[in-house]
Amino acid sequence: MKVFWSVAAAGLLFAGCSRSNGPSPGCSELPLRHEAIEERDASMEAAVAGVEIEAPKDFAIYREWGPAREGSALRLIQGLADLVSPKDDELLTELESRRIDWAVESVVIDRSFSRGRERHFVLRATTLEIHEGHESACLDSDQEPTGLAGMAVGGKEAWTAYIVPKAVEDVRVVPHVARYRIPRHAAAGGCVRGATDLSLISHHWHAALATGGRYRMWISESRGCFGPGCAKVFVSESTDGVYWKPKQVVADRQAVFDAPTSLDLGWNSTAVAPSETDGLLMVHARGLHVSRSDDGLHWVTEATELDESLSGGLQSLSIQSLTVLRHEGRYWLWFEPLSGDAPRIHLMTSEDGRSWTRVGDGPVLVEGEVGSFDEWGVASPQVIRLDGQFVMVYVGQYGGEPGRPLRSVLATAISDDGVHWTKSERPLLGPRSEQVGDVFHSPSVVADSDGLRVWFADRMNTIYHARCPW
Repeated sequence: MKVFWSVAAAGLLFAGCSRSNGPSPGCSELPLRHEAIEERDASMEAAVAGVEIEAPKDFAIYREWGPAREGSALRLIQGLADLVSPKDDELLTELESRRIDWAVESVVIDRSFSRGRERHFVLRATTLEIHEGHESACLDSDQEPTGLAGMAVGGKEAWTAYIVPKAVEDVRVVPHVARYRIPRHAAAGGCVRGATDLSLISHHWHAALATGGRYRMWISESRGCFGPGCAKVFVSESTDGVYWKPKQVVADRQAVFDAPTSLDLGWNSTAVAPSETDGLLMVHARGLHVSRSDDGLHWVTEATELDESLSGGLQSLSIQSLTVLRHEGRYWLWFEPLSGDAPRIHLMTSEDGRSWTRVGDGPVLVEGEVGSFDEWGVASPQVIRLDGQFVMVYVGQYGGEPGRPLRSVLATAISDDGVHWTKSERPLLGPRSEQVGDVFHSPSVVADSDGLRVWFADRMNTIYHARCPW
């Protein structure tokens, strides 16, 4: 019995992170993802044409998470007598519960956890070939696999078991890999960026305002717990936007807003805007709760309500990020719903900050075309008024695959009415490097004397700032 991997090389397609016999093409010579996948699929279809068999019956096996196991990701079991090791006791119990006719059937265990991969099966004499579609992003001669590495269900590993004919003696995986380049997007230029002495304890959000010759930043965090009473909001102040007091160290800070035990703010995004009473309005994403303050330090939470266009009620409204602005006697709130789809930006408005009405039937800003700097989504909106227009700074996600972007940029869009937006042709800020995961999150923006002042966090949760002309 043999179980092994083989490589099917065709054009730009080859397996894993290995190299083909000839020189590997540079990243710039590779196609974009959708083009590479088309080539890979054509290669795989040609390889199985005329010899493909019906996919074997399969079932899932769930195992407790444990240390990495030795051996191949594939295992051919031709009878229960093959399971003699104490390590196989759990697997033995599982297979005994299945209706398998061991006289004419065997079982192939696939431990690669390759959820979502396309598979084709070919039986050549006594060898079962499993042709799999993979993809890999090329990063300046480095290669990073971008497919899902595993699947966990209830804290367990999920394996796939195939019931195959008894005649099968060998199992061979034939990977077909779409190797592709991630597009590069040059920033518009002119921004001067630098570090601040702020950092986030965890991946949470901040909101900044410029008031009275100083900058103030409110940072919302759950402080390592979830559920009612966990969320806290801290405030720091700065005269230059670089050095802040108090520093973002737990011992130095005092919470200006403690969520009451009856209020579940969860992983909460917070937005702050001047209110109609010359104070401040703070909007919390979870359930769209609202708090008010006269000084930015002492806050009182109020009840809110949504109209029928936001069905499901307050507690079911899941928002990932949001921004709020008061203009022409109304509050305008742009938000990114938390969903399994590509991030998109929606709008709702309110006269008093308590009753909110959705604007339109869908998003006001959506992802761009494949290959653009926001091909996989537009997220984390921040909106200000500048030169008589609405100006939005948002996170554009690109590279990798849908739902798993490898990079992001800070981009801008402008609008006369807050509903119809025109995106900039080039991003405002791009990643410093070409590393996987060099991403932006949690931006805040204010209008400054020379244009835009932007704060944003990186993947290590350090907050940076940039001055950008406008």
